[in-house]
Amino acid sequence: MVLSWDSPGTADGQFGPNGPEGITVDSEGRVYVADTMNNRVQVFDSNGTFLIKWGTTGTGPGEFRRAEDVTVDSNGYNSVSDGSNNRIQKFGYLPTPTNHSTWGHLKSLYR
Repeated sequence: MVLSWDSPGTADGQFGPNGPEGITVDSEGRVYVADTMNNRVQVFDSNGTFLIKWGTTGTGPGEFRRAEDVTVDSNGYNSVSDGSNNRIQKFGYLPTPTNHSTWGHLKSLYR
């Protein structure tokens, strides 16, 4: 094992009950973790040092109800699956909402 995060709680670097559900690494080696039950995304450097977090409980832009997965595209944008809000939210690295969509809207775009 190279790194392990396993501390339960709500502080920086801690995760909600049942742990995180999604994880990805960007081209710079930063680790993005969907902290599902804390309704946020946390970012760590390649050594495991906490860098930044965003998100809170809610239904508005930048708010989540079960942040279930996170991806980073080749341009550095983050997409977060917001499970109980039935949407995907897209952010820049320093999390500024770029847009959000409902699942129904996304399905209509790709039919």
